Amino acid sequence: MTKRVVVASGYFNPLHYGHVSYLEKARDLGTSLIVIVNNDGQAQRRSKKPQGGDLTLPARERVKLVRSLQCVDAAVEAVDEDDSVAETLQLLHPDIFANGGGQIPTKQEVQVCQRLCIQMVDGLGIQLLSLAPFTQHYDWGKPRNESIIAALTGQQSPHLADEPDARKPFAEMWMGDHPSGPARVVSPGTSPRNADKVVHRSTSLQEVFHKTPSVLGPQLQDTKQLPFLLKVLSIQKALSIQAHPDKELASRLHLEKPHIYKDPNHKPEIAIALTDDFRALCGFRTVSEIVQILEYVPEASTIIGRDCHESLKAAIGDKAAESTALQNAYTRLMHASEKEITDQLELLQARAKPPADAPPNIQDLFELISTLQTQYENDVGIFAAMFMNYARLKVGECLYMAQNVPHAYISGDIVECMACSDNVVRGGLTPKFKDLEVLCSMLRYEGGAPATVKPTELEAGIRLYADPDIEEFQVIHLHLEVGGRQHRLFSSEGPAMALNLKGHGTVTISGETRDIGPGKVFMLAAGVEPEIHAKTEMVLPGSALLPDAQVKQGEDERGLQILSMLAWVGSGGNPDYGTGLTESFWVSYILLVDIGTQTGFAAGERGVVRGVAVVISIAGFVYCLTFLGMVVELIRSLLLFWKDKYSKIDAQGHWLILGWGDKTLFLLEELLEAVSSKEEANARCWWPHRQRIVILAEKGVREMQREVQMHFRTKDLQGAYRKLRCISYREGCSAHRVELMKVDAPLAEHILIMCTNETDISSDHEAIRTLLALGAPETETKADVWTEMHNRENARIVHTILPSAQGIVARHAVNRMITLRALVPSVGYAWLKMSTTRSGTQLFLVPVPEALIGLQLQDAHCFFPYAVVCGVKQSADHKSTPLKLGQLPHILEEGDELVMLASSKFTARCCDALEGGKRSDFRQTYETKISPEVERNTNEKVRKMHNRVLMPDGQIRLGPAADGPQVVLVLGCPDDFCDILDIIDGYVSSSSHIHLLSTRPVQWRQTQLRLNLARWGKLCFDRITVTHHVGSRRDPAMLEKLPLDIADCALVLSEREDFGENAMDSDARNLTIAINLRYVLDCRADAISQHRLKTYRKKCKIVTEIQDPKSQIVLAENSSVRKTGSFVFTSATETGVFAIAVSCKAVYDLFTKLI
Repeated sequence: MTKRVVVASGYFNPLHYGHVSYLEKARDLGTSLIVIVNNDGQAQRRSKKPQGGDLTLPARERVKLVRSLQCVDAAVEAVDEDDSVAETLQLLHPDIFANGGGQIPTKQEVQVCQRLCIQMVDGLGIQLLSLAPFTQHYDWGKPRNESIIAALTGQQSPHLADEPDARKPFAEMWMGDHPSGPARVVSPGTSPRNADKVVHRSTSLQEVFHKTPSVLGPQLQDTKQLPFLLKVLSIQKALSIQAHPDKELASRLHLEKPHIYKDPNHKPEIAIALTDDFRALCGFRTVSEIVQILEYVPEASTIIGRDCHESLKAAIGDKAAESTALQNAYTRLMHASEKEITDQLELLQARAKPPADAPPNIQDLFELISTLQTQYENDVGIFAAMFMNYARLKVGECLYMAQNVPHAYISGDIVECMACSDNVVRGGLTPKFKDLEVLCSMLRYEGGAPATVKPTELEAGIRLYADPDIEEFQVIHLHLEVGGRQHRLFSSEGPAMALNLKGHGTVTISGETRDIGPGKVFMLAAGVEPEIHAKTEMVLPGSALLPDAQVKQGEDERGLQILSMLAWVGSGGNPDYGTGLTESFWVSYILLVDIGTQTGFAAGERGVVRGVAVVISIAGFVYCLTFLGMVVELIRSLLLFWKDKYSKIDAQGHWLILGWGDKTLFLLEELLEAVSSKEEANARCWWPHRQRIVILAEKGVREMQREVQMHFRTKDLQGAYRKLRCISYREGCSAHRVELMKVDAPLAEHILIMCTNETDISSDHEAIRTLLALGAPETETKADVWTEMHNRENARIVHTILPSAQGIVARHAVNRMITLRALVPSVGYAWLKMSTTRSGTQLFLVPVPEALIGLQLQDAHCFFPYAVVCGVKQSADHKSTPLKLGQLPHILEEGDELVMLASSKFTARCCDALEGGKRSDFRQTYETKISPEVERNTNEKVRKMHNRVLMPDGQIRLGPAADGPQVVLVLGCPDDFCDILDIIDGYVSSSSHIHLLSTRPVQWRQTQLRLNLARWGKLCFDRITVTHHVGSRRDPAMLEKLPLDIADCALVLSEREDFGENAMDSDARNLTIAINLRYVLDCRADAISQHRLKTYRKKCKIVTEIQDPKSQIVLAENSSVRKTGSFVFTSATETGVFAIAVSCKAVYDLFTKLI
């Protein structure tokens, strides 16, 4: 699983349940959680601000409280001096920065997150959001002082009655995240009257869902949007006659006409009346009622034609015929010409009123026709209304507009809830586009009463509006008397949107109380259980939420039992067990659970009975076996879980490796060599101590064991397994303090934190997080902690985080060795041999023998036949120059230590001066060895050599500098290529030239160079100039474009060209490059040789970087590949530095100064 580190921040002053909920949700975003606790200085400044709170707990106490939470892996105090946590965030460099519901990231924090590509998640722990709804001012809405929407939003006032703005229509109030009008989040204290003043500065609900989808619950968090839209409509003028397509038709229309039909969703709607005057058209009337209307309105009959009229009469009573006749008549009407509609409406208007003896429905229809003619003169929708049900609803009654059903709102105030979609097919009462072809073909031509939703009385004051055909929402109406309380209001399946129409009260969530008044709109997050308390009579007319989930449980076992019973009944039974219900149930049951039952049937039983018994028994056996296997697997899983969770490695004085990467196998090889040396030294002890190595990594134990065994099996077939007995493994996160306790980290002698296979930056910050966990009180250790870092700047802060820790930038040392291997092959080879214990030589510090005190350093090597004197570490009295490496002259003093390169400490101590004789005898012998004349000549040579060694630019005239300006080919551009160029710049002479070939863009390279040079305090390199080439390093044609004729050496470096590739892929590419380069050089050997003879240049040396241990094994057995050049095994060399540090800290300190 990919590691994702989450950082949360806060004052936690004091810590309460809301904080815990916020941190738990932050932890769910990744694999580990680090909490930044604002420091005391920040808390004091905050306490001086209005509503800032008082400083109740010091930062160290708050850190301990936060750290004690189970969901928190580490807690640190902020190091920032301002009110942000930007500096601490930059130090931790997490994958995600999570903010709570009330937190707003500062400008500095946003800049850090953008620069470091940290994902920001806002609004965690949101439980309730106060919203400012979006108001639509369509022309059909009621004017300001008559509209319920203006009243709810606090925009009605008596002094506006005589002003022109008083007639401004307030048509719809949207409460949701619809893109055309999302509600916006406002502070809890914002009144509806002032909400419009802060809307332009607030966050939209759409933005909240995209940043914090968890508030939507598990069902909706992937969609990042509400499936419904809650509205309040205040209607003065009729809305258009329209219908909404079903999902199948909506998808097709969206593909065919995306400019009209914006989405592929359907749009079922319900409308709950808020006043007693709500009127609407919904669905088709019965055919018999339509025929009756046509008798009273012959103008409509004229438009559809006499044939359609007669078809309607003839179809009464036949459902199929009614549907066909209705479709033909309605289609004929909708396609009538404008002139025909206008002429017939004029005739209808001339009659004005229906006959006095007309039934009530006809009188209501003529009243509706008059109203619609006034609002939409000569519109076909006026005749279409005669075909539709005319509904009048009272407060609390609900109308359901299903898909493919025509409808239109005429007047009144309602709460409407609908599925979130914009798909509308209009057919009348509108100047907008009418898609008549689609409308006439999609409608459901079924006559009958308008569809309504009868509310279910859940309990006193709670009514539920729901329909089984609506999957997106259900609506709850809540009425509370004075002092009433209500818990059962919202579902935990998803969020809920609520509107308070009347009264005052409070809503309490997790101990936090907010006031709600008339017009207050709020949204509750998924899973929240609020308590609403009414101070006055409260009415919440519409609270939209997801329908309750219906869980269907399987009946596998019962189904198998029933099938067995039917099979037995079908066989006809036998004399012992008949085919009755009880007997067939019992015989099928015993045959299922006991396979041996069928063997008890008599031999004379009918074949069909015995066959059925055998089949049932086999089916039962398979079922029981499967069930038993599931039980065994469950037990096994539980045992493994408990083992992983509660097991512990008991160790003391062990070497602990945290992390698993490409270099871990090489590190184990180095450490095991050091363990062998240590055990040999302790072999003579009465009770020798066996050194133990423990590995904690996020990798399976068996997988780690298999890789280690495979690696060492190729090295030592007989002795490998004896060495591996001292290694213990555990799977777990090294940044989790509980896991560190399970490997006894506080009792370890050395702790090595290794980089994983991730990028350099993330690897460094993963190491820092591990250091934070090691610094926790429970896991605080006194061991020497060695942390592998890629960045030298990051390495400097390791000691600050944990005083016993030291950052090792092993890659920098290896870069220097690679460069020396190419520029000065012998020196580079020597360094590579010194940096590993596997080469048979190590660096040692040996006290200066008493017999050598007073001699010069350069003469000491004559007396050590089995070791090389590299330098001297001076005594503590010489703090200014504690280390001298070949500096002349230096007189050896008491307390000095010689830097020796030898196969063992014993051979390093072997000195000829100590083999018999007194000190005076030795001194005399030494003086006779070197005559004054020889010494004088030697000093003169040294003086002249000193003048020849230094060049005018201050560079030492050795190795590459002695050859003058050089041309170096660098094939590959790793992340630290700037470090390699800087090292080359320090070794070569002035006017040298570097040619850099890579697929990475030149702009990126130049940016990296500019940033690194600025960090080093330079404008450019001192001695080299760099020419960039872009292309494939494996392409021979691209290699031929490089200046091979004059190149002195070539470095083939490992470059990750794909984020998912491993070290083996990189090695294969490097070997291909080295072979191709050698081939190109061989093809041009004659031309190159002639050029080099003229310029006295040496042959171009190829040095190739190899990382994977398996590649090293392959190369060891392939001499033909090794002939292409030199190979530097960087992973093995880097781990050698760690082995030196573990073996002797003083030698490591010396080694870092040498390299």
